[in-house]
Amino acid sequence: MVDATRELGIKTGEDRITSKELEWKKEAENMKRRIFSIVGAIIAFFGLVWFLQGAGVLPGSVMSGSQFWEIAGAATFIIGIAIVAYCMKK
Repeated sequence: MVDATRELGIKTGEDRITSKELEWKKEAENMKRRIFSIVGAIIAFFGLVWFLQGAGVLPGSVMSGSQFWEIAGAATFIIGIAIVAYCMKK
């Protein structure tokens, strides 16, 4: 219990928490990780769409064939993937 409380940054000693509270904090951390993973995946999806529009693969938009959107899309895709990878690492 002591290692888990240190891992979550919880005070020990007189301020000990119950196993139920520790369980709740772990579940909250897992939920936060899932939410950030979903947000990262959405960001990566939009980045991919912007990249493909900028590259001219997805035509029919003012963004089609624009090098700006190709670069912005690639950067956004990488950021989204980095968020997902960071969340899965923990």
